[in-house]
Amino acid sequence: MNETVMTRKRPIWVWIICVFYLVSFLWTSLSWYMILSGSIVLSPEMKVYMESLTAFDYGLTMIQALVSMFAAVALFFLRKQAYYLFWSSFGVGLFAVAWQTALRSWLTAMRSIKGGTTGALIGMGILLAVCIYTRKLRKQGRLS
Repeated sequence: MNETVMTRKRPIWVWIICVFYLVSFLWTSLSWYMILSGSIVLSPEMKVYMESLTAFDYGLTMIQALVSMFAAVALFFLRKQAYYLFWSSFGVGLFAVAWQTALRSWLTAMRSIKGGTTGALIGMGILLAVCIYTRKLRKQGRLS
């Protein structure tokens, strides 16, 4: 019984990842609300880019945010679904970048935000690292 309690204890990285994704989800939601409500003044380039977005583009953004949040919750409860959900979020993110790059000049929009491209790359790098970490937890049997 003592061994079961030890294996179910959440590692510190699980806490860090969960808090990071909770804060990211809340910050992203607030940012989108402020952009769509007009509370934030956009640069001319960003305004053109935002006006070019379709319901599909918004849907991709919402799907990735929600899948990431569900993945973080699953990870908090040490569920194996976290592994699949984080990889799904990564896949949706890659698809969204490819979609935006091919059809809407995403790179131009990211360049109009100081550090936008770097931030996007760092974000995808963090997500990839989390995917690899959840794989490690799954292999160790820490996720049920």
